[in-house]
Amino acid sequence: MGDRGRDEVQFLDRIFSPEPRSSSAPAYTAVDGQRVIFGEVANKRVAELSDANARELLVLGLLAIAVLWLGVHPAPFTEIMHASVNDLLKHSRRASCERGKAC
Repeated sequence: MGDRGRDEVQFLDRIFSPEPRSSSAPAYTAVDGQRVIFGEVANKRVAELSDANARELLVLGLLAIAVLWLGVHPAPFTEIMHASVNDLLKHSRRASCERGKAC
């Protein structure tokens, strides 16, 4: 079995392994999947690229916090839209009544 075959076995072994993984395991699994599908990185300049710098991680972290906050406490976001959604429902009810549907 060549290197590529061994990588495929290790990749599948990690995906279907019942043992607990660390929080960084999905990233390693993704990298392994890329190696299995595309092979090793052939371009030296591409291989030297870093994943993310501190500023990018800060922005990503702030966006993640904002998304989680809106998921837990959506009321401020939905209250802003409440009046326009009610107005839209009123117009759609009126339009359906004009077309002869039950009001």
